Amino acid sequence: MKLSYLDDSNFELEIIQTPGVAVVLFYAYNTLFTDSLNSLMEEVAEGLGFDAMAAMVNISTSIYTAEKYSVTQTPMTIIFKDGKEQIRLGGHLLANRLLKLVQSYIYEKTDTE
Repeated sequence: MKLSYLDDSNFELEIIQTPGVAVVLFYAYNTLFTDSLNSLMEEVAEGLGFDAMAAMVNISTSIYTAEKYSVTQTPMTIIFKDGKEQIRLGGHLLANRLLKLVQSYIYEKTDTE
């Protein structure tokens, strides 16, 4: 699946109201690492295919969403499942480690299985 760029106008619909797993990287556009973060998330999105959504949110232009989810540092990665936050990770991550972590939420067993 293609990497999505979300903002205050579409975050709730795309992440919170959509079933399934989503990995969202919150960043500040003016950071020195914006290009490397974009490359990281493109690699993760490609690795996930259609199994989960990968998205980025610029906190400089999406202030409401950043405040609502208490994003106080960047980069901040949050994994959501069925609209609920599962885990948040601060700092830079390796694509393969992030991909494995997201996949663990995609394929985890529920209590009813």
